[in-house]
Amino acid sequence: GINNWTDIPYTREQTDFKAEAERVRAANPDTIGCLSVSLPTQAFLGELGTEYLLKRHIFGLSFLESEDLRRFLDDRGITYSFAFIVPDPAKSELPIVKDYRKAMDEAGLRYSGNTLEGWIATEIFLDAVEHVQPPVTRQKVMAYLEGLKEYDLGGLKLTFNPKTRSFEFPVYIENEKNEFLPDTSKK
Repeated sequence: GINNWTDIPYTREQTDFKAEAERVRAANPDTIGCLSVSLPTQAFLGELGTEYLLKRHIFGLSFLESEDLRRFLDDRGITYSFAFIVPDPAKSELPIVKDYRKAMDEAGLRYSGNTLEGWIATEIFLDAVEHVQPPVTRQKVMAYLEGLKEYDLGGLKLTFNPKTRSFEFPVYIENEKNEFLPDTSKK
């Protein structure tokens, strides 16, 4: 249902977002999607200002999510949501997520969608290494991963899609109340 949008590109080393903020103000969106990492996003949103952002919703992909950005948005009362390819790290009953929570608890670390994504990626890689015959090579690991079809890894069903060269994961939206909404993309 999105019919009108404005792209606002930036460079990696950029720190001044005055021109980008002016372009957003001119477009006057009701929603701002930040497809960037946390630090430049925070600088950009700071340039737009809290009063402007209070009337809008911010969203981003999982790599944008950070404790600092959450604090920045929460302290100002700005609503936001993030999209993840993992379920709620604090509530999911998948065995792989339970293992993740146990490890995070033992290390005294906070749960997050980002760290769960990293945990799952590591588990996929370690599973592949365990299943290939020595010597382990990149080619053997890739061949193993490319052959996975409905493979159960701790409750996750992994199927490699040769067209996208990736695994297809559901999409979960973490809303402004920090609730992970279930994937409805295939219903």
